[in-house]
Order: sequence, then C-alpha cells, then structure tokens
Amino acid sequence: MTRFRIEALKYFKSVISCLYLCAGGFLLKKHRPLLKMIHDHFGISAGPKPLIPKITIGDLLGNEVSLKLTEIDAVEGNVVECELLVIAALIHQSEPGVCFEIGTFDGRTALNIAMNQPPGGRLFTLDLLRSEINTTQLALDKAEVRYIDKPASGSRFTGHHLAHKITQLYGDSATYNFSQFHSNVDFMFVDGSHSYEYALSDSRTAGKMINPITGIILWHDYDSPYWPGVTQALNELYLSDPEFSGLRHIENTSFCILTKRP
Repeated sequence: MTRFRIEALKYFKSVISCLYLCAGGFLLKKHRPLLKMIHDHFGISAGPKPLIPKITIGDLLGNEVSLKLTEIDAVEGNVVECELLVIAALIHQSEPGVCFEIGTFDGRTALNIAMNQPPGGRLFTLDLLRSEINTTQLALDKAEVRYIDKPASGSRFTGHHLAHKITQLYGDSATYNFSQFHSNVDFMFVDGSHSYEYALSDSRTAGKMINPITGIILWHDYDSPYWPGVTQALNELYLSDPEFSGLRHIENTSFCILTKRP
C-alpha cells in the first residue's frame, strides 16, 4: 500500500470517528476524554483555564505503592479507575485515623478509603438527601441533580464487612455543623456539589476541618470540561488565599491536593 493510500485511509477513519463522536458517541463515558483531547489540542476555551501547578503521581506517591482495591468498575459519577488507585495509595501511605468525605454518591470511594485505613480508622461521609434538592442554601449545578436523586446513598458499602468503619451523615454541606471535626480530620475528600458556590464553600470548610500539621485534602473534578465551577473556585483560592497556596494538580487526573504533611 502506498504512503498516499495509508494517509488517505487514516483521514477517512478520522472523519468517521469525529462524526460518530459528535453525533452521540460522547454520551459514552469511555469516549469523553477524546473531547478534552480535542479541546486541549486546539486550545478551545470551554471554561476557566487550570492555573494550579502540576505534580506527577510518581512525585506524590513514589515509585512503589501498596494498596487494596474493591468495587473497581466505575459507573457514571464515580472517579475513574486510575483516580481510585491514587486515593487508595494515599490512604495506605498516610494511614489517616479520621477521614471525611463530602459527597457519598454510591459509596465506592468511601469503601476504598475504609479498606486502606488503619484497623481503627473511621470514615465519615456526608450526602444530600434527595428530598432536599430544592431547599439547598446555595445553588446546585443542574447537571448534578441526577447524582443526588437516587434511592439511597452508599449502596456500595451497605452490608459490606467494612461498613462498621463508615458513618453515613446527611445534610447540606453549606449549613451542616462541622464544628466537632475542626482540625481533627487527617484526610478529606471533597466531591460534593460541583457548582462554583459549593466548591468554594466546601473547600473553605475542608480547610477548617483538616489537621493543620499532617492533614491532606483531595478535590475531584478540577480542570473538567463538565464542572467549570470546581476549576474556578480552586483557581481563586490558589491565587488569593495563602492557606491554599500549596495546592497542586495531580497530573493525568482531575484531582487537586493540598497536604500539610512535611
């Protein structure tokens, strides 16, 4: 086959693939990263630009990691498999006694956090009841209502042998009384509402709750084309609040991390 025919075949296949992606292929989660690749390649503006410096997974975790994983398969609304690995490895390495998660959803991350905590560790996870969707203190992103409107929170850890380590809490994170957790949380995962207002509020709440000496805060969905509010809020905190000047974007993930550990 001549070089011209090879290049022509590549072109034809690329056109067909683009037509499929734009005609509805993007609805499948496995194809959505292609949209971001196109966006990044052509520099198309689809929201606030990420401003937080990056750190590689290797620099964060080292070259050898130990962890345990369960409920590996992701569904719409979950962190992707690589991100689940990062969470599990962070927990396994840092051995946090008290963890707190804002945004339970189906409990997949909660279960993996509990699995990698020390034997006496505790995890508290807060979710919004579906009956409170229309009464929140701050505005929700309309696209996230479907993740709140579900029969029950934490379905993945319900009945699991590690469920005794997990305490399910309910409430609006903008009005919930977190005072008992102030400065007492060793690991905090922020993955609640993705609107700008809630991302900003939850981040400031996390800053109060985290252990000021050895704590870690992890955020989900930074630099996501679907949730610009998270990127906007974290950019703002990074640029304007000294308490968040240590924020780093974990490369090849949608995670941002702030660690108080030496």
